[in-house]
Amino acid sequence: MSAPTSETVEERIVQNVVATLQAISPTNPTTEYWTTVKRVFRQDRDPQTVVQGETPAVAMLYESSTPYYDFVGVINYDLTLQLYLCMAKASETNWARDLGRFKADVQRALRLDPRRGTHNDDANAFDSHVTEGRASNAENSPVVMARIDLLIQYRHLVNDPTVAA
Repeated sequence: MSAPTSETVEERIVQNVVATLQAISPTNPTTEYWTTVKRVFRQDRDPQTVVQGETPAVAMLYESSTPYYDFVGVINYDLTLQLYLCMAKASETNWARDLGRFKADVQRALRLDPRRGTHNDDANAFDSHVTEGRASNAENSPVVMARIDLLIQYRHLVNDPTVAA
């Protein structure tokens, strides 16, 4: 038996989220943004330890991917991604305003395509939900962060995780 010729539905969804975040820039021709995202990290570590010097950045952590069965031959998933928006906290800038703008940019970008792209003319997901961002500001940290949770609901065939259903 040969290896699958395409990525799993979940991986295509994650790649779509990364590409969506990387496209956030004031020079984007289709949507006006305040922020330019310098880097998107896929990781399982503390976001502050990775992004210093590369901000504004987004650190994406997998919260969970919960399967459940609904239809015969199909597995449904609730995939939760935690997105940590990280910015340098310079004393001469209004970082609170800038972080608020960054949150607004990310939320707007993620809401443009709740189906997280297509593959072979099928949507990768059937819905995405963006939560309200929560900011954090550690007193002695050079980085300020906000967290946004992204819940993505998708399904694939039981016997083929590369085919969206």
